[in-house]
Amino acid sequence: MFLCQDDGSCEQGGSQGVCQPSGYCSFPDASCESGQRYGELAGGTLAGTCVEPEELATGEVSGPGSGPGPAMTSDGDTVDPSVDEGTTTRGTSPPLDTGPEPTTDGPPGTDEGTTGGVARQCSYDEFDDESIDGLWCVNVPSGVSVAEHSDLLWFYFLPDEWPPGSHTGEIHSCSPFPLRGAELTVHIDHMPEVSSFTEGFLELGNDEFRLGMGVVGGQLYAFTFLDGDYAGTAWQPFEPGTHHYWRLRGDEDGLVAEFSPDHNAWVHLYSLPRDLSGQSGSGFLGVYSDSVPLGRDDAAYDSLELCTLEEP
Repeated sequence: MFLCQDDGSCEQGGSQGVCQPSGYCSFPDASCESGQRYGELAGGTLAGTCVEPEELATGEVSGPGSGPGPAMTSDGDTVDPSVDEGTTTRGTSPPLDTGPEPTTDGPPGTDEGTTGGVARQCSYDEFDDESIDGLWCVNVPSGVSVAEHSDLLWFYFLPDEWPPGSHTGEIHSCSPFPLRGAELTVHIDHMPEVSSFTEGFLELGNDEFRLGMGVVGGQLYAFTFLDGDYAGTAWQPFEPGTHHYWRLRGDEDGLVAEFSPDHNAWVHLYSLPRDLSGQSGSGFLGVYSDSVPLGRDDAAYDSLELCTLEEP
């Protein structure tokens, strides 16, 4: 996977590409309605697929509609969380309403302004306006839908529509940012419970290295991505009251994973030593399943905050 920052970073076999709002490169392809096809290094299920015309024209990624009802899956199905668990409403969802610009109003204790003479910017999303803020791009396979309603961000597992194998459904920061000084904080509402191999997660990093936190099988753990492989570590029983907030941040020594019951007292979970000078990356929040979920299930998040420092 490769995250672009501008059109100049998108080149393939002598062909000049376009850095799409999703953060991935696309290249000319007359067989696509939009005239653009994502490159093979695009993330998740986007690799090799046509860029949707509405993404190309508006910079939006297909997702839920603007109301509290239907959430959208990647194949155009809509799932209404208010209807019976077994009901799927087929149809075409409207393009994602990205809503108002992200606010910089954070929870108590949020550090904003300047740090050591370096400008600090924080975006805080309480998931309370029924639409996903434009800061976040949506990437879900069939078998996962995402919606913002009831002041929460919901990810739904849909086993009847699950394609073979393991899959991830996520929102991620549309634009890369400097990892040094970055903080990504999520307020957990609840995690998947039906299947022992499904999980909710938070992740920070780039194509070379990442650090994340997740809950699977009732266990909170940290995971790393190095040399193209994921590995889990620092396992402990998940306690919703104690592990209410998760935070991933970058400092002078590398990436750090922490948890807190109240957003004030933070407990260290794991550190990934790395020189972050000049390193950019993205933040990810979502769900994952190693196989077809055993039943309909969901994860919900109460808020997500991203703080970054402008590199001097």
